[in-house]
Amino acid sequence: MILQPTHSLRWGDRPLNRRFMLPVREIDTALPRFEKLQEIPGALAPHPHLDFVAARPGHAAMSPDQPRRGRTVVGMVSRTYQLVQHADLISRAVRFTLDHLDHTVPEVEIAMTAQGERLLAKLDLGPAFHASPDGKNVRVKLCCRNSVDGSSAMQAWLSWERLICRNGMVVGVTLGRTRLAHTANSKPDKVFEPLAPRLTETLEERKVLDTWTTTKVRREALRNWVDGPVAEQWNTLCAARVWSICSTGQDARFVPPFERAAPSRRRLRLLGLVPGAVPQADNLYAVSQALSWVASHRHDAAEAEIMQRQISFLLARLRN
Repeated sequence: MILQPTHSLRWGDRPLNRRFMLPVREIDTALPRFEKLQEIPGALAPHPHLDFVAARPGHAAMSPDQPRRGRTVVGMVSRTYQLVQHADLISRAVRFTLDHLDHTVPEVEIAMTAQGERLLAKLDLGPAFHASPDGKNVRVKLCCRNSVDGSSAMQAWLSWERLICRNGMVVGVTLGRTRLAHTANSKPDKVFEPLAPRLTETLEERKVLDTWTTTKVRREALRNWVDGPVAEQWNTLCAARVWSICSTGQDARFVPPFERAAPSRRRLRLLGLVPGAVPQADNLYAVSQALSWVASHRHDAAEAEIMQRQISFLLARLRN
């Protein structure tokens, strides 16, 4: 099933413009596979220290508007670079959930570049990791990233994601994060196993979310927090957007763009209602959803993850 993106998403300089739900049984056949080559026959000569990484001919995940032809070069890596196939990483993630939770994952959410060299995947951990603090479902997702072009290490983390608007947040440090470089003997299971001890602790975070719904926030304290810690940690525009969502339920942009004023007092152009947002937000959970919307809708996937991890720390500043 193809997913309609709620916003443009990039990984560095490349858009993750292919987004779909993939049945687990189709992982091996639907995802592209890659190979390391010292040279491309009839094209490029070998390099003494580098190898080419190329998509195998006619792989199924090519963009529909691209003809299927020979090998497609997607990057250059060192001779010692350990190539890890996307399908192998996701298969190991699926196995992780079965081994540690006795949970069978039916499908995986995928976002990847047009040639498939960079991929972000999310797996739902099942009903035991679902919650609805305000009546709208949030779920813990096992997330992982992989690239085959030498741009990034393998990474895995756990994140709460709100289904109504596909925005996520890392509630606390218990959700963890791991990374594994593409070096000799790199195995996908090594990026997931360190998360195993965090699974039980993650269940306790449902209580944190419930506590947030009953923690009241005064409007003046909210204004000072937006103009202070949020603007300092993120930027003025992000802070103004948080204020707009908490005040009106709508995302916004600056009008005019270079006005000198605190974020909560900037003139804004409203862009429309944010799904699930609470106008006149008066509790910590409603504020957290405004933060997670702004964080999750950054254009760069890596930047979005960093901001999602900062949400609990920003909320702690508001509580204090």
